[in-house]
Amino acid sequence: MRASVTTSTPEASEGPVSRGSRTTLVPPPPPTLFARWTESTLAFLRHFGLLSEMTVRAVRAGFKRPFEGKAIIAQLEALGVASVGIVTVTSVFIGMVMAVQFAFGLRKFGGMEYTGRVVALSFARELAPTLTAGMVGGRRGSGMGGEGGALKVTEEIH
Repeated sequence: MRASVTTSTPEASEGPVSRGSRTTLVPPPPPTLFARWTESTLAFLRHFGLLSEMTVRAVRAGFKRPFEGKAIIAQLEALGVASVGIVTVTSVFIGMVMAVQFAFGLRKFGGMEYTGRVVALSFARELAPTLTAGMVGGRRGSGMGGEGGALKVTEEIH
């Protein structure tokens, strides 16, 4: 076992050190591995606790009275079912453009027969979820903005 040795050199102390006519700042020593591990573990536990508290509050709020089932169904219908038409039309046209572009690219390699598969896979895996989210979000967001504007015009809100 080694005995700890304390030194009185300026490098071993923290804070400002005077060297002649100059004063310099010596940085504190880096934290130990255990200190870093402890701090990161505590930060994780704090974050996890806040997340757990938020989850419990959200679940409790879902079961609070009055439970307005009809209003929830109306919102789901306005959010999803009413957007099917515009999402379908947009998807068909984007799919056609993708088919033409992939056909030009695959023709160089003699893979024209794979155009349908490539378009279907790329559209289903990558573009369809993103496109649907954007279309539904934009449609519903503009609808909510319109509802708010109508409430303001009729002076139902101030």
